[in-house]
Amino acid sequence: MGQRGFSDEQQRVAKLREKKPVLKRLSESIPWELFHSLHDRGYTQGRKINAVRKRIDLLIIFKMLVLLQVFNLSDEEIEFLVNDRRSFEEFVGLGVVNAIQDATTVAFFRPPLTEATLRALFTKPYGAPTPSAEQCRAEYDDAVHFQDPTQEKQGIEAYIAAQEGLMKRCDDIFLEPGAVALDGTTAFVEWTMGLKIKGNEFIYPGTTRLRIGADGTIVDHRDYFDFVGPTFAPVPVVGGFVRWLYRRLVS
Repeated sequence: MGQRGFSDEQQRVAKLREKKPVLKRLSESIPWELFHSLHDRGYTQGRKINAVRKRIDLLIIFKMLVLLQVFNLSDEEIEFLVNDRRSFEEFVGLGVVNAIQDATTVAFFRPPLTEATLRALFTKPYGAPTPSAEQCRAEYDDAVHFQDPTQEKQGIEAYIAAQEGLMKRCDDIFLEPGAVALDGTTAFVEWTMGLKIKGNEFIYPGTTRLRIGADGTIVDHRDYFDFVGPTFAPVPVVGGFVRWLYRRLVS
């Protein structure tokens, strides 16, 4: 087989366009002209590159944020895919004069955490999957600190591993949010968690405090709940002792 030439590459691209992949159809169905005002204004970064301020095309950023939501990607993944895949590069409209925006720039333009986002993170009916690892990576900082009454973890991968470990120890998990308070860089979420283990159900009411970083991601996650009471109260003999001890401590 000979070396592929320029005409071969043109034919390959033409065949891909004829098949109208999902990104091609998505691009043609959205009236991007409505967002031209963003494109015309642009955005200037604070740092200088080669003594010239680097111009950020907001329409490209906007399209990258669309891909983030459609494919449930993290900031790092969208940066890689726009660099790696022609279909992603063409969708966002990159040309030879456009710089490919990195994950940090994309994160800067991501919408801030909202009450709806927090409720989605703290919602899991029995039988439903937990938020995916990519959902966690999208909302949590890489160096997030996590702590609850039983453990303390540092970093997003350790946090994800802790959640996956809980799933493996249980037959099923239920999580339902209650009141949500969001004020600047701090959020509180009340919730009720149910764990089904070997035919028994354990119910834990609790509250989570979240600290939010400058880029809108969660940098600190602290869970507050009574682990001992709901865990041991249903157990014969041990449960009676726990209830007796609680009465002694509060009386």
